[in-house]
Amino acid sequence: MKIFGQIIDIDELTIPYTNISLYVNGKPSNFGTITDLDGKFSLSDNTINPDSEFIISYVGFKNQIFK
Repeated sequence: MKIFGQIIDIDELTIPYTNISLYVNGKPSNFGTITDLDGKFSLSDNTINPDSEFIISYVGFKNQIFK
C-alpha cells in the first residue's frame, strides 16, 4: 500500500523535514520518512494496511496521529 501527502500548518504554509512514523497494530515499526522542502512525502510498504497509524511530528508542534 502507498500513502502520500503534504504537511502544512494552520496558515497553510508547508513544513519541510517533518517526521512521519508508521505504527502497525499499535506498535512502532522501523519504517518512516521525512517531508521534502515542499512538505511532501510518500510511503510505500507492504506492512501498511487500513488500520495503520501515522505519527506526524515536528519540533515545536504537537504530534498528530492519523489512520
